[in-house]
Amino acid sequence: MAKHRESQSAEGLGSMTNRLNSQLHRVLGFALEVFRVPGGGAVKALGLLLIAGLVEGVSLLLLVPLLSIAMSSSSMLTLRPNWIDWLGLEHTFFTVGTVLFVFVLASTLQVALSYAKDVRLSRTLNDYVRFKQVALFTSLSEANWGHASRLSASAMSRMLTAEVERLGEAAHNLMSFLQSLFMLVLYVALSALISPSMTVFATSVGVFSFLILAPVRTRSISFGQFLVARYQEQHHTIATFLAGLKLAKSMGVERRYAERFEVSTAQLADETAKFVTMSGAMDGLVKVGNAIALCAFLYFAIEYQKLDLPSLVVMILIFMRISPRFSGLQSNVQHVLTNLPVLAALNEVKTDADRAVETLVEPTGAPLQLREALQVEQVSFRYPQTGEKDALQGIAFEIPAGRITALIGPSGSGKSTMADLLMGLTSPDEGRILVDGEPLTATNRRYWRQQVAYVQQEVFLFAQSLRENMQLARSDASDEQIWACLELASAANFVRQLPAQLDTVVGSTGVRLSVGEQQRIALARALLREPELLVLDEATSALDWENQKLVAEAVEKLRGKVTILTIAHRPSMIAFADQVVTFSQGRIVEAGPFDVLKADPNSQLSLMIAGESVG
Repeated sequence: MAKHRESQSAEGLGSMTNRLNSQLHRVLGFALEVFRVPGGGAVKALGLLLIAGLVEGVSLLLLVPLLSIAMSSSSMLTLRPNWIDWLGLEHTFFTVGTVLFVFVLASTLQVALSYAKDVRLSRTLNDYVRFKQVALFTSLSEANWGHASRLSASAMSRMLTAEVERLGEAAHNLMSFLQSLFMLVLYVALSALISPSMTVFATSVGVFSFLILAPVRTRSISFGQFLVARYQEQHHTIATFLAGLKLAKSMGVERRYAERFEVSTAQLADETAKFVTMSGAMDGLVKVGNAIALCAFLYFAIEYQKLDLPSLVVMILIFMRISPRFSGLQSNVQHVLTNLPVLAALNEVKTDADRAVETLVEPTGAPLQLREALQVEQVSFRYPQTGEKDALQGIAFEIPAGRITALIGPSGSGKSTMADLLMGLTSPDEGRILVDGEPLTATNRRYWRQQVAYVQQEVFLFAQSLRENMQLARSDASDEQIWACLELASAANFVRQLPAQLDTVVGSTGVRLSVGEQQRIALARALLREPELLVLDEATSALDWENQKLVAEAVEKLRGKVTILTIAHRPSMIAFADQVVTFSQGRIVEAGPFDVLKADPNSQLSLMIAGESVG
């Protein structure tokens, strides 16, 4: 039985040691990351923290001679502790004026250092947050399109803002932890000068209280992981609801979203309450234990150590400083561990993005120019997440320069994937794409993208002036060039009717443009790039027939000026095409001139036209 108890005791001690090692390893890893931030701000901030702590300790130690003088009948020190003799200080040094002067000087220095520390610490934490934000944003921006297209916009937005801010809080707690640790060592050293035995007693009490709170720190890690998951869920619910607000209201399902959000917030509140209850109860027990330890401390100091009153007062002050420092260590480590799961989640996102980094090199040679044809030679492509299933299989066709080519076919047939390849966003697994006989490769793909303009169904306009929105495509564009592109896109007339024309603020905080007007602005913005290839990806699928007609007329005016690739499901947006290529299940099932295919009643194009006519 005794051996069994010893075994259980050893296992419990081993488990506690492992937990402590794991927690310290996490905190140390985080500390190394914070101190690696360029600029050395963390080191400077820590240096100021340590100096300020040292001055605070000196100020406290000065209370011993001051109290001794106060108890003496003269202004000179008659009662003094042994450490004064040990330091070799002269008896006459400790006059009331001298001690008070040094005390005021130390206090003033402490205030100045505290101010400098706060300023430096604020800059350091801001630098760390900015460093993490920029690093993650850069990794996401440099990831290949296949990876980037699968990212959740709402999740990444939260990761780059609120979650990174939580890391800033963790960094602040880390610096506080290091300061508390230094101050703890300093106070232990100061108290050892007065009474080594009582110092051992006070330190033992603090170490014991820190060790018994290990389960709370372990719970902090799982609680932090819970917070990450729950906040992501809430953010996703909010983003989904707002994105589909009109649909939700039209279907009368707003309450479902509200209930889902309510459940999520209730779970968060319950889990937070449990964690706070547990940590609060343990903290309360430790405080009661510290109070009992203080009483025992006083009893032994008076009855056995026979400390003089000045030394006893200072020892009490030091004990009252040491005990909170252990509590501070616990609190700061707990907060760091609670927020560290954010770092794990952020690093995972960044690592995945870094693995998917686009292997492009700086452009060399002259920019690619499309003067003859864009050729697709036996191209196959598969998405990594779909395994062996090809999104495109053995695709071969040609897009003549200056002509309009339409890609049609059912959803999921490979049209948009083909467009991504033609724009140089992705590269084929097999086959190749050539621009006037020049293959698209890693050495020229970036150049080629600069020659491509893309217009999609969803148009995004910044809450800026119309001119600034247009100049996103070309920052040095003149008003004359902007108006010329607006004319080509059949947008000049309605822009002239705006309150301030090109200076009119549009977007969410400005003038509301209709969907058709936004689409024509997007087309004009694309044309401002003077592209070699213009890709229209379902650009008019959300427009009414009148706006579709206006956009179609604008596109038709571009024939011969730019090579156009249009992806559409409606005949009205491909009637002006010179050739039509039909996709089905990742293969080309039909290709030819629009008029020829239209004349064939069995062609896919004829069936598409007939289907819309029936509808």
